Amino acid sequence: MLKFPFNKWISLVVISIVITMLTTGSQLYIAAHQNPQTSGNTLSSIYEFENATFTFELVKLNVTRGEDDLIITFGFKFTNETLIPDATINYNITDPLGVIIYQQSILVNTNETFNETVEWDTFNSEPEGVYNVTAVANSTATGFYQALEVFYLNILPVGRIRMSFPNNPFYLESNESTLVPFTLTNIGGTNVTDIALIGQDVFESTIEALDLFFPSFSNLTIASDEVYENNIILIADGYLYKRLSLNLQYYTIDEPEEKKLTSSPPLEIIYLPNLVIHNYQIPENATLDEEYRITFNLTNGEEEVLYIDAYAECDLIEFEDYDTTGAIPVSSGYNQFSIIGIPHTEGTDAIWFWIEIEWRYGETVIHSTPILYTVISFVNVVNLTVVTTIETTIVTTNDTIGFFDPVVTYATILTSLLLGIGYFSRDVIRGIATKTKFRKQEHSFAEITYPYDTVILDGSNIAWEEKNADNKPKLNNIETMINKLSRANFKKIITVADAALRYQIDDQKKLDRLVKEGAIKMLPARVDGDKFILRLAEEENGMIISNDMFKEFREQAPWIDERRIPYTILTGEVWLHPTSVSPTPKEENGETLAFDR
Repeated sequence: MLKFPFNKWISLVVISIVITMLTTGSQLYIAAHQNPQTSGNTLSSIYEFENATFTFELVKLNVTRGEDDLIITFGFKFTNETLIPDATINYNITDPLGVIIYQQSILVNTNETFNETVEWDTFNSEPEGVYNVTAVANSTATGFYQALEVFYLNILPVGRIRMSFPNNPFYLESNESTLVPFTLTNIGGTNVTDIALIGQDVFESTIEALDLFFPSFSNLTIASDEVYENNIILIADGYLYKRLSLNLQYYTIDEPEEKKLTSSPPLEIIYLPNLVIHNYQIPENATLDEEYRITFNLTNGEEEVLYIDAYAECDLIEFEDYDTTGAIPVSSGYNQFSIIGIPHTEGTDAIWFWIEIEWRYGETVIHSTPILYTVISFVNVVNLTVVTTIETTIVTTNDTIGFFDPVVTYATILTSLLLGIGYFSRDVIRGIATKTKFRKQEHSFAEITYPYDTVILDGSNIAWEEKNADNKPKLNNIETMINKLSRANFKKIITVADAALRYQIDDQKKLDRLVKEGAIKMLPARVDGDKFILRLAEEENGMIISNDMFKEFREQAPWIDERRIPYTILTGEVWLHPTSVSPTPKEENGETLAFDR
């Protein structure tokens, strides 16, 4: 065998680099000294690349305070109808004195026009007059596109009350009394007096009882532009769903003899039943044209029959349609169910699985809500018929194989080669076996339990934990984590991701689909993801899955160590670790001892 000296290899590499640099330098020199009249193609292509259209218009130019939402139509795309990468639209609303009263930033993730709604209560305390809406669209691939629209804000000549609920729908937690906050806003131009809640019109309800206790206003007066806040007390006997509207009576000072009547928008009240999902099994493999089963177990803690809808979607498997066959009845006590599908196509694809519970009034379904949020798993559909046919052909062949037949010769040579490699590499094999044994011991620990059944996923942190071959964050990390947590019996899983992740992830199309279907919540641009996750965990009373230590927020959230679940992703498998309730490591010699991504 010819040997090429090492120093000659170095010489060859150096010569190649020099030639490349000379060639590139010549091209740069020619481009820099090119006649401007002959460089029109370059300027034209850049112009076309930056050429975009910005759609911006107000649906309604006259808005009545407290009555109308302000609806704005936006769109930002290239002239060839394609989506502009990292496009943003920033807009603000200024009052007649030029003071900004509202501003928003939008990350554009569609090449279609879309509507943005500014809700009516934004203008509750604003005066009548002309308002400006200024919008700027830009991206790294375009310049700035600025536009201005105006609308007129009208104020009703007489006083008028509008009732709203900050939390709608409202979820009851237990049989104890629960406070439901509400606001009363005078959207008219004169005072409103003698306000009273006189009852409710129940639109839909379950058979369970719900007691309501209204506050006593005692001759309450609300001036124009004022907002009054209070609570309604609710007590429910058991699981239920209700939609109700509350009626208000009041007088206005301009027409004191005439009693006004206003109804609130429907308030949805939901009390989840005592229904526990123990576990579910989504098989990883399926056989072509044979039954494929997803099984799940539930315990109904109520005394009556509940109804659920179980859904499974996969492009390779055709599942039974429960929308057609009806909901699944769940009797009191322990229950086990199966969803059956038939695969008709080979390959590997994702399965989307979720369960909803129904509230019924007689035979009518009045509402449904998820009790198991979307779980993403993967299935490999194989065709065993093909394998069987090949094996049968080999066994039943009548061909005689001679001693010097090439098949025997090559098989003998290959076997001898493998035995030789095994013999001379026994130390290497022994080392691999030792490492494998150590790995199994290292990662086998008792099942961990956590104090809360709601969990918030730091999607960006998880995606970056194990990168792909191109050094990009992996969407599969998030999907695997959601699947892991669902199997750990977390009842509510919320995944939050920074806006920037969309342009970094290894599978942007799939991420967009997950965002659209609600499996992942994508935050707007320039929103602090860490701060939002901590706030959400506090409001939802949940755990946090993240390897971020959240150091800068520990004074505002001293409970971080008790709720933060660290994790490890190793070759595509997720390992959850116990929470750390020990104090945050102190700094030593100006350097922090804890590792923070």
